[in-house]
Amino acid sequence: MPAEWNRHRATWVAWPHNQDTWPDNLQKAQQEFVALVRMIACDEIVFVVAAGDALASAQQHLSEIQNVEFVEFPTNDAWIRDYGPTFLLNRQTGRTEIAGWRYNGWGEKYPPLDDDIAIAEKIGKYLNMSCHGADLVIEGGSIEVNDAGLLLTTESCLLHGNRNGRVKQPEIESYFETYLGKRTIWIPDLEIDGDDTDGHIDQQARFINDQTVLLVRSDHQQALFEQSRQILTDVGLEVIPFQMPAPTTAYGNILPASYLNFYFCNRGLIVPQFGDRTSDETAVAQLKELVVDRDVVGLPSIELACGLGSFHCLTQQQPEVN
Repeated sequence: MPAEWNRHRATWVAWPHNQDTWPDNLQKAQQEFVALVRMIACDEIVFVVAAGDALASAQQHLSEIQNVEFVEFPTNDAWIRDYGPTFLLNRQTGRTEIAGWRYNGWGEKYPPLDDDIAIAEKIGKYLNMSCHGADLVIEGGSIEVNDAGLLLTTESCLLHGNRNGRVKQPEIESYFETYLGKRTIWIPDLEIDGDDTDGHIDQQARFINDQTVLLVRSDHQQALFEQSRQILTDVGLEVIPFQMPAPTTAYGNILPASYLNFYFCNRGLIVPQFGDRTSDETAVAQLKELVVDRDVVGLPSIELACGLGSFHCLTQQQPEVN
């Protein structure tokens, strides 16, 4: 499994259409989504998955953007990072393949799931790629990898009884080693306010290169932060503390706002912004100092975050084959 900063053949997204996910602000969330797609499409193809009325809506909003292609599959929701394919590079053949995880709606929290469950296999067939099925419940946002053989995740998510409670930790580690080529590093859940994923890593700890991890820190979880930092330091990684936004609410709800839900595209690093100008600008400035080979750009995400996710949750990279 290549790191996200490797060159992409394309990015996959799914048009946001679920009124239950954005009951107060679906149209505003769609506007932020359009800005995200427009930015990614500056330098790579964006495949937009949708069907029926959702496809018509997506085409109405996105058709004028170059590098956008529509793929007609129905979806239940927009979080393709979690239910879509994880793309792999086969070292022997040099071909791109797919890991198709089981998906159960973040621990059976949000039915229905029937359309989303089918997406990984459908995309594999669409691209004529082999798909390696796994009897493991894994969401794409629950794993984070570099190109030096490491994978970060949390016990609170992957070993939770609502996902893989009967599966032993070594079994998960063995699968990641065999199919993803990664050694698993487990850190504790840093308990992001508003999180409904049981501790997705893409809100908490992100690689920016093979040696460096950004780790969120807030006032109320200092002990968990120190524990995680020690685990990561012990495997030879440099750990850089990264600020959280101020507690963020909208429409009466606490949002799981984290700047680490950024997305690497071919020329840029797209950073969610949550309406606190000082904090937002500081996060972008810090990332510009750390990620010097990309244009680091902040885009509004507070409306999308009302659906309990942001840019990384809404995207899935398809690596380019050399």
